[in-house]
Order: sequence, then C-alpha cells, then structure tokens
Amino acid sequence: MQAVRLVAPRQIELVEIPEPHLGAEEVLVEMRTVGMCGSDLNAYRGTFPLMRYPRVLGHEASGIVVDKGAAVSDRIAQGAQVVLSPYSECGICPACRAGRPNCCQFNETMGLQRDGALTRLVAIHYSKVFTS
Repeated sequence: MQAVRLVAPRQIELVEIPEPHLGAEEVLVEMRTVGMCGSDLNAYRGTFPLMRYPRVLGHEASGIVVDKGAAVSDRIAQGAQVVLSPYSECGICPACRAGRPNCCQFNETMGLQRDGALTRLVAIHYSKVFTS
C-alpha cells in the first residue's frame, strides 16, 4: 500500500509499505481523514526537535474499522467510525499522572516518532480508538 513518508527535512516521497499485521488487541482502520498541523509543518521544515526521519506522517486521523483482533470487545464494531489517539503514553510518569499523555516522557507520537496515518490502513491498539 502507499504512504506519504517524510524522509528528511523538505523531502517527501510516496512510498510502498507493507499492509499492517493485525494483533489480537488491535483494530485495523481504513483512513478517511488525516489532518496536518504545525508539528507536521515543523517536521517538514526540519525544525521539530523530536522528529525521527524517515517517518510516515499523520497524527490527527479518523477512519472506519475494517477488521479487529480476537481480543477486541464488541464495543468497537466493524464499520464503526473512529478517531485515533496518536500517543503511546506510559501511564506512570508525572505528565501521565497529571492527565497529560501528550507530554509523557516516554511518548512516541504517530507521525513523529513512529509511523503515522498518512496511508490507507493503520493497525492500532483498541484503547487508542474512540467511536463517534
């Protein structure tokens, strides 16, 4: 499948990547909307200090659940419209305990420190999707 990858500052490529493997606690989401914000622009410019290149962009995303792992409850139905949380917080650092997962000292945000949603399909842990 195709993805938009920022390979270096000011260098974007349309690349082929493998379809994601679906884990037991993950849902497979077909992307419908991916927003771009100031973080993406700064990553493109090379001025975002936490960016890791190369990286598939996109951390503001929504889509449709097309499949789910065996351990995912019926709370998330196939065909559900969902919004993705891009953060991978630890839950125990001071920022997480204060309810600020975006500031987690171990956070890896989609599209910045790990591959993002500017592609067709994303596999993501069920706790990171919210239904409309």
